[in-house]
Amino acid sequence: MSVSDVAINRSGTIVTPQFINFMKGSRPNNISTMVMSTFPASFTADRNFQTAGQLLGSSCSGATPITSPVGTIPCNLPVTGEGTFNTTSPRKGFQWTGRVDHYLNGGKDRIFGSFNRTTVDKVLFEPRDS
Repeated sequence: MSVSDVAINRSGTIVTPQFINFMKGSRPNNISTMVMSTFPASFTADRNFQTAGQLLGSSCSGATPITSPVGTIPCNLPVTGEGTFNTTSPRKGFQWTGRVDHYLNGGKDRIFGSFNRTTVDKVLFEPRDS
């Protein structure tokens, strides 16, 4: 049995802290507000921000209030952004290989087969301090 870590690095789009704060103020009892507040992303958005106006396809500008599915929201409020998720994924498992050889016609011909198997348990979350 072996134990090793596998690096994971990928981009992801997440909601911004500004949007979470907006939802806490305007929709404090909303289930999505509870989920965003209780289970924050483990990485930070640092590029490709999308404002409420951009996401709603509005031609508004500045902090002009616009209508959205979550109520009136400032046009220029950054709602989502892209960041990079970096972590290691601990793995524990077995890896084995088997091979069988058989000779035919007095050793003039040979046939063989092989089999590889890997069993891995992966964990893709990290405990957080409260």
